[in-house]
Amino acid sequence: MMRPVLSGEQYRSIRDSKKNVRNRRKAAEGDETAKRGLVQMNYSCLPGEDGRLRGATRQAGSVGMDVDHIAPEQMNEVKERILARKDELGLLMLELSARREGYHLAFRRRPELSQEENLRWASNLLGVEYDKGAKDITRVFFTTTASEEDLIYLDEELFSLSPDLPQTAPADPLPDHSPSMGKGILPPKAESGESPESERVSSPLGEVERGTLRAFDLCVSQAGLKPDEMDVWGQHNWHNNLMAVLSVGVAKLMSREQLEAVIRHRLPNYSQTEDCRKLIDYFYDKYSADKGWMNTSLRKINARAQTETGDSEDEAFDRFLENYLPPQMPGKLPRLIDLLVKPYPEQYRPMLAPVGSVGLAPHASHFRADYIDGRTIGPGLFASVAAPSGSGKYFFTHLLDQITLHTLQASDAQEWAKVRENQQLREKMANAKDKPVRYRPKLHICETLSRTSMLDLQTNLGENGMILCRWPEADDLVKASKAQFSDISSQLRKAWDGETVRQYYISESSCSTQTRLNASVLLCGTPKAVITRLFSDTENGMMQRFMPIVIPRTKRTFQPPRITPLDTEEQAEQDKLIMSLWQKNQALGENTLTLEMPQTQEVVSQWYMALEEKYNDGLISDAQADLSHRVGQHMMRSAIPFVALYGEEQPEMLDYIRWLGDYVFYNISYIFSSRVAQDMKESEMLLSQQFDRRQTVLPLLSEMPEVFTTEQFRQVRIRRGQSENVRTQLARYVESGRLERLENGLFRKIKAA
Repeated sequence: MMRPVLSGEQYRSIRDSKKNVRNRRKAAEGDETAKRGLVQMNYSCLPGEDGRLRGATRQAGSVGMDVDHIAPEQMNEVKERILARKDELGLLMLELSARREGYHLAFRRRPELSQEENLRWASNLLGVEYDKGAKDITRVFFTTTASEEDLIYLDEELFSLSPDLPQTAPADPLPDHSPSMGKGILPPKAESGESPESERVSSPLGEVERGTLRAFDLCVSQAGLKPDEMDVWGQHNWHNNLMAVLSVGVAKLMSREQLEAVIRHRLPNYSQTEDCRKLIDYFYDKYSADKGWMNTSLRKINARAQTETGDSEDEAFDRFLENYLPPQMPGKLPRLIDLLVKPYPEQYRPMLAPVGSVGLAPHASHFRADYIDGRTIGPGLFASVAAPSGSGKYFFTHLLDQITLHTLQASDAQEWAKVRENQQLREKMANAKDKPVRYRPKLHICETLSRTSMLDLQTNLGENGMILCRWPEADDLVKASKAQFSDISSQLRKAWDGETVRQYYISESSCSTQTRLNASVLLCGTPKAVITRLFSDTENGMMQRFMPIVIPRTKRTFQPPRITPLDTEEQAEQDKLIMSLWQKNQALGENTLTLEMPQTQEVVSQWYMALEEKYNDGLISDAQADLSHRVGQHMMRSAIPFVALYGEEQPEMLDYIRWLGDYVFYNISYIFSSRVAQDMKESEMLLSQQFDRRQTVLPLLSEMPEVFTTEQFRQVRIRRGQSENVRTQLARYVESGRLERLENGLFRKIKAA
């Protein structure tokens, strides 16, 4: 028999039960009886309707893999190899086997492949053999503890990949209920399976948003139920019905208030019970079911719910961008960015500035900087522009053309001239013994979809050259096959991370080498096209590496927005600055130069410290915090071309990258979830409330008395599982005017004016 595990918290608690810990210790000492007593998990299948494992035929959204009999001296190497490829693999779980002689892992299933084909694909990717006797989807794995030694890696997505779970309660305590119906509900006598009219709760459809109700009904269907039969007396268990829908993930699609309104409409009888309230609390509070990434099924449900309400794509996008208020761009920009965005309408300039940084990155490809975590990074940047047709996407490719006209484009033109000259010479000397070899051009601009071509361009360009991937229409990528795009996506993700890729050449002497793809990327398109590629089930890693840019539609006009060219002097100044950066970059040859950027490092560090303070005050949610970890790199990478050009960290540049961090973070949060974005807009209001509806961290100061000690503040943080180091946090509150420092370690809260 099987029962579902619905969260990482529950998963860890099962692994760390006293019995499992005891059996784990004995199994490690060679006790086979103890090993057989370990909890067993299955990662590849969904059970039958009766919860049975034997004979189950339904595949889960993940795949379990057994890598056994590894030599002791190779254990660490294999582990690091798996972790290094976790994004490409779609790693969801990695654990040490009970005998400490291998690993068990779970990874995101490739639905177009069979179970065994998935295992072979992962085996080839990782360069390790899987246990041929563990290829069936019903294979179980003996589970060790949740210690860092045993459970090496766990992604919460593992628990949302398979919404088609049986209607079975999870292992840890749920609200009490009988097998047939919720606690305390006595069914009145009724004919035809319906409740008496007097027992029905009035909940007209007008109280429920159309798209929300549609999303709920689609989740009901996903759970194998019928929306209009959720609340029929005597035919189904109300508790299990709602449990099944919540297990699909409906709580990720709507707020608690929206769900309660829908339940009042779809389950009018059950909605009035205490059991219903407890069940909703269980999913929203205990397991934070409204947080985290949507799985593939939920994304499809959400899209259908929005598009099947009668709205056009443009109308849905306009509604999505209601209340969109990104951070305001600084009044004084770095001179080069100011010149680059000046020709375009003013409302577009904050959206064009990050793309300007994308275009400048290849002009500084040989420069490096030390990031705040100690890594040395290059300037490559990715940006995606999503906007309806006719909204000005052309400006972004036009800007890239202006940046690259006399540098990358001119260089590519010279390379193509060499290709033609070489081809003519080869044709002329076709029968000569010393026929010239084919010239392979060193091209900087890439508009191809071929992974091989991308690597070929990079190889010819050199180890520290950078290609600019320019896709004016994301529809071209949508038309590419899923396998083809996943291949390209893998290369781009490695390019962002600075990883090397093994490349094979078959020529007069066969050899293999490793190359590093250095790239900057601009992807433009309609919201549907961009989201299809960056937010698909296999490309979350891609999405998190892009600076997302959206173009809100202003008042509709039939006059296209205009470009006003720079005057002669400003155009000459812009061209001179870009050429100067290009020449400095080219002068480095095959070498790189790591720039000293202490002020930029401090700005990035302060940005994260401010973010941590907002998190501690409940101003941002866990979901937003999870999206922030690459924003600092966008900031540092954007600064590299300016320091390479000017030789110093100018105040305007520091202000620009600080704003860029705020802008990128706001957009990522907004696009990730309109609900998260709404939370951002309501953050000041939430500070004054006793309860944060998002279930994020409650404002620390709201729990403190008017006058309190450092030790009292420390104890509050300890109760929340936060750091005991409170001096920095208190100092920030004092600097921001929210606390007054008294003598002897006392602090007094200052009321807002």
